[in-house]
Amino acid sequence: MQRDEDDGKHRLLDRRTYLKATGLTALAGVTAETTGATGSTESLLVDADGTVAYSFDVNGTVDPVSTDADVADSVDSGSVTGEVTDGLAAYRLTGTLDTVAVDGRARLAYGPAAGDDLPDSPTELVVTSPSKINYEFTATGPIEPQQTDSDEESRRVTANDDGTWTAAGTTGDGLVDSYDVHGGVTSFSPSTGDFSILVDGTPISTYELTGTEPPTHSQAQVGGDGDDTVDPSAATATATTVEELTSALNAASRGDIVYVPGDAELDLGTTTLWVPSGVTLASDRGIDGAPGGLLQTTEATWPMAVVEADARVTGLRFGGSQTTFVQHDTDELSVGLDVVGSGVEIDNCDIFGFTYAAVHCGADTHVHHSRIHHNPMHGLGYAVCCRNGHPRIEYNDLNYNGHGVTATGTGGYTAAYNHFGPDTLGHVIDAQRPGETGVEIHHNTVEATTRVQDSTTPESVVVRGAPEDTVTIRNNWFYNDDAPKASPDGHDGSAFTQLHTESWDSVEFSDNHYGTDEPRAPVGHPR
Repeated sequence: MQRDEDDGKHRLLDRRTYLKATGLTALAGVTAETTGATGSTESLLVDADGTVAYSFDVNGTVDPVSTDADVADSVDSGSVTGEVTDGLAAYRLTGTLDTVAVDGRARLAYGPAAGDDLPDSPTELVVTSPSKINYEFTATGPIEPQQTDSDEESRRVTANDDGTWTAAGTTGDGLVDSYDVHGGVTSFSPSTGDFSILVDGTPISTYELTGTEPPTHSQAQVGGDGDDTVDPSAATATATTVEELTSALNAASRGDIVYVPGDAELDLGTTTLWVPSGVTLASDRGIDGAPGGLLQTTEATWPMAVVEADARVTGLRFGGSQTTFVQHDTDELSVGLDVVGSGVEIDNCDIFGFTYAAVHCGADTHVHHSRIHHNPMHGLGYAVCCRNGHPRIEYNDLNYNGHGVTATGTGGYTAAYNHFGPDTLGHVIDAQRPGETGVEIHHNTVEATTRVQDSTTPESVVVRGAPEDTVTIRNNWFYNDDAPKASPDGHDGSAFTQLHTESWDSVEFSDNHYGTDEPRAPVGHPR
């Protein structure tokens, strides 16, 4: 580090210097009143020209601060020895500084003002995910790779020309990548997903990490209707009849796009469609206000379509056989989209009329920016049913369903940025035994406060039994103004409750809002 010969805080020292603390104080241009056994935090800097060995003694605590120098130091009961070459060795001290010895050409600074030159103490940033994720983030200061359970070759850290630093990597299967980060994190991608970020051991969202707000979609955009559409000109094949559609899907291979025109209304009867791995089934919902092609049936099909791994279904309407309230009837069960492989995306769709589930997730699935409504069987009628994997349900408009979201198998889910209601047949968000593994419910608005069939009060969230992993409920807007009880009491009509237990068990909740008065953003769904 290059500095002036004497700038009030730093002074060039000759080779081999030994000073008492008072002498150093005078040398560094800091009054004696700011040093000594004050208990305050001071900073000590050794700024080396060439290779410099140094040592000092402190009657108190010593915190080494990582800098731009290659520092090899030893801290033992307040005695510090080290060596630095052409760079800065820096420490924060609490207590009394006794002696300092420097062997070589160096500038020293000590006192509160010297801390102006110190970088921020690093924070530990940890990225982990149950499934594969490629991530990247940028910070205003240096990023230092620490632990990795993943392939080391998948990580890279780059110093950028503008003084920022960027780290990128790949992790999954619950493995951990950790970093020491100086300065603030300005960006992290992806912004949402099935992954966790911890800063100094505390979970944090990407928006909290970067100091940004979640995307400000309007009410119309929650539910889709035009975001990230597929243009008809991109189609590999276009189908205007059921026969053409089944033929095109059967012949499609990874990367192909099978398109249903926006003015098409196809009655599938008992036909089940198969969307092969990596294939996109699309229509034009939202393009110039188009409603999207309609695939419909008057039969109780299970399912209307099977969706294989890495496929995408976008811009379509799917209509089942039942759109008005019906009691539980196993002879009339139907499913809209049955997901049988991971990596599936279902977006910008309008799905209705299925008595068991509109979307049935058997693996990791991203269901977003869709309207899923009038799936009306009492006790069932799930908008999204999660039986395995960890589906993400985001930015959807979910209304008039038996339940909006449920977990029925061994996996959990994330439900975020959705609008539920104003109508419901049962409690709105659900987690059943033996699943409930890692359920995240955040930044949703649950408007429904009465059941359609009898005007009784449903809970917004019901957790059935003790989860295998924590259920987290935070930053939601519940129109139900009955805050959860200190101890849950079965179906108690409050905003959320837990069954089969006399006290909250592995359920965490914070920063939720109760009642119809609008909370501050970003609590609740984007609006």
